[in-house]
Amino acid sequence: MGAPALLVAAASAIAYASVPVTFVSGNPLHAADLNTDLDSLDGRITTLETAAPTYATSSQLAAQVAQLQAQITALQSPTSIAGGLQWFSVPGDALAAPCAAGSDEVVDCTCPAGTYVVSGGGAALDDTGDTLRESRPISTTAWRTTCVSGTTNVLCAQYNLVCSILAP
Repeated sequence: MGAPALLVAAASAIAYASVPVTFVSGNPLHAADLNTDLDSLDGRITTLETAAPTYATSSQLAAQVAQLQAQITALQSPTSIAGGLQWFSVPGDALAAPCAAGSDEVVDCTCPAGTYVVSGGGAALDDTGDTLRESRPISTTAWRTTCVSGTTNVLCAQYNLVCSILAP
């Protein structure tokens, strides 16, 4: 690319940058006009380079973490539903009581003392290709749920457990 072609390419790019002087094909290029445009661009680049990036402060991050932890705790707390039933919903990526993963990503959810399992299950994410492989009671107080990706067991996206104070 020769010098004239380079100047035309540069002038074309400058026109898109909304500079003080716009060059028109066929008009002579004056050094003063080019310097005005370059000074304008240089000023904008300097402004961008010296602008202080905005980051969250440690106290803002701590507040966000506390808010997320409270939301997780609320999700993991039993929800009372009609007839003395309790419903637990535990996200697979934050697995906690009453659910626990055993060997090979098999998850058992256990009802609190004095309550009995009524139902349970899990959810696999549609967009991952994971599917629900196993969802069944394993005792009067526990429910087992397993998801699979291909032939490999994986954690489900969500685990659910419904317990009752009434014995089966």
